[in-house]
Amino acid sequence: MPVDTTHNLYNKHQKQIKTVRDTLEGGDTLRTNGYIPYLPGQDDREYHTYINRAPFVNFTDKLLDNLTGLAFAKPPIKDIPPQLETLLQNIDLDKKSDVDLAQNMVQELLITSRIGALVSFTQGGITEPVNGEVASKYFRPFVKLYNHESIINWKVRNNQVAQVVLMEVVEVDVDEFETAEQEQYLVLDLFEGKYRARRFVKDDNGDYIVIDEVFPTRNGQTLDYIPFFCANPMELSLTPTKPPLYNMAEINIHHFRSNIELGHMLFNMVGFLFGKGINEENATIKIGSTVANFYSEENADIKYVALSSDQAKPYENKIKEFEENMGAIGAEFLKNSKQSQISKETLQIQTAGDKASLISVVDTASRLMLQVLQEMALWTGENPEDISYQINTDFNLNKLDAQKLKTYAELNQMNIFSDYDIYFKLKEYEEIDKELTYQDWLEYRQNSFSGLDFMQEPAKEENEDKKDSGLLKTLREKLGLNNE
Repeated sequence: MPVDTTHNLYNKHQKQIKTVRDTLEGGDTLRTNGYIPYLPGQDDREYHTYINRAPFVNFTDKLLDNLTGLAFAKPPIKDIPPQLETLLQNIDLDKKSDVDLAQNMVQELLITSRIGALVSFTQGGITEPVNGEVASKYFRPFVKLYNHESIINWKVRNNQVAQVVLMEVVEVDVDEFETAEQEQYLVLDLFEGKYRARRFVKDDNGDYIVIDEVFPTRNGQTLDYIPFFCANPMELSLTPTKPPLYNMAEINIHHFRSNIELGHMLFNMVGFLFGKGINEENATIKIGSTVANFYSEENADIKYVALSSDQAKPYENKIKEFEENMGAIGAEFLKNSKQSQISKETLQIQTAGDKASLISVVDTASRLMLQVLQEMALWTGENPEDISYQINTDFNLNKLDAQKLKTYAELNQMNIFSDYDIYFKLKEYEEIDKELTYQDWLEYRQNSFSGLDFMQEPAKEENEDKKDSGLLKTLREKLGLNNE
């Protein structure tokens, strides 16, 4: 079989992952990729007008941003030896820090259900696994992430990765000015018990050939394992699962379709005239309270037809139902969030066979980061046991700052947090009087502001600190808080 052969589990989830990716891309991508079906009898011109009758409200992207914001509202708690610490601000040789990498891991786990990390060793500008013939002081470890779509095939033997095939897209020169994208396949395996890395490309005949083969070494010794680490939302594993954001994306698309259908119906409510028995000489018809139309023909008749506003109710109810469903799905991610500390054993029991929660995704990403850093420590000569790394799981922050308020406000707008959830949080943070009842708090807010428009920001200030302070003040006022 050729090197570009894909694993059966890879193929199983591709359609779901594409749906999530396309939804996050936005309305233009959904419109041009067939997510909105033609109405019967529509031609291309009519269809183009039809699909642009409503904007796309991207609840999926908003949820992804909010979940990531909660996970990284506080910096990761880590204990890193000094020599390794110096590498973390450029951990991937592309100016990304360990926090950037951790954020990418959490987002990819939510979007596609899988993320992989390869720890390599490099000298200068070399970015491939290499043999360590040069003095080790010229080398440094780095990490390269591979998303689900890049991890096309794999083999596991005795709970150990025996082979993994990674698709890469690189730019190659066509001539002095033009470049083109070329697919290459990095195959990592164990050959006679030694870690081997080979790179394949297509030749002019369409056959895959090896252009590079190395047996990476550490301190002059070959490795008996592949330093590639992978995770899904529940565990450290190469096995992909259903993307956690898939249900959200699917309902978001149905919500978009219903908005388009409603927009199309509202457009048709303008109505139209039709008549019968009208002589062509009298065919001009004027409409208006000061205009009368008279026809001499005995059977002449004219009518105005328009849809009733009541006919839009089913669409409006359907849209509201989809929004409620998306709110419920979003709330599922926050289960277990009231427990800031939870054992790994308990977490595995609670999440086994269930949908991924934010805390399970964060825990898995933390363990993946720990594996990566411990592998890097072996290259820098430090003790892996001295390393710890934990992404924030305390989603109930003691300090309620502007960003936190804004996140909760967006969750409220998406029906993930109810008004009562906001009220409960404020009491928990001791931002409002513990004796203040929910009804009294609601009454105060409703008398002071029209609706629950948390997201209206104040006018920009010249000083950035003042701007943040102004945002905090506005949000506090809208929540009915004391601004002292």
